[in-house]
Amino acid sequence: FPVEHGETTHREPLTREQIKALLDTVDGLEKHRQAKQHHAAEFAVFVRFLLYTGLRLGDAATARTDQVDWQEQTLTKTMAKTSRPVTFPLHPDLFQRLQSDNTYLFPALARQYKKAPSALTLRFRRLFKLAGITGDKQQYCAHCLRTTFASICAENNVPLPVIQSWLGHSSPTVTRIYARIEDIRV
Repeated sequence: FPVEHGETTHREPLTREQIKALLDTVDGLEKHRQAKQHHAAEFAVFVRFLLYTGLRLGDAATARTDQVDWQEQTLTKTMAKTSRPVTFPLHPDLFQRLQSDNTYLFPALARQYKKAPSALTLRFRRLFKLAGITGDKQQYCAHCLRTTFASICAENNVPLPVIQSWLGHSSPTVTRIYARIEDIRV
């Protein structure tokens, strides 16, 4: 059903099977080099970037190499929505895939996002469909990777204040909703 004005859509995190299907699909696109103009290899790393950082689509697409501490393997990004800087570790699998030789971590996707943000959103919708993850288009989008990240952190006993900091939330209540947990020990 359509979301009424002012209503918030709460996205369920992806299951482990859905995560595997999504990553297998995006890796398959990379291997087959389908739509070379769409930079399949960059997109495959970008999907992991969203999953492993919990960043919003725009914040991730515009992440710059100078925001990465290559020695500490962390990223410090000022969130567009809150104007707050957030520093978090980069997953080792992700870190080894990042390139440091451009201004942006994802140059083609940064250009695409700046030109037409909705085009990147549509690209994610197609990816979910190709991966066999179907349902409400509001549910299965790039933003559900943010909820998935929060849930994975909670499952692995990352403290609520840490998850809250990484997501850039000002309220632990919002973080609890994202992480889909009833009680997190602080």
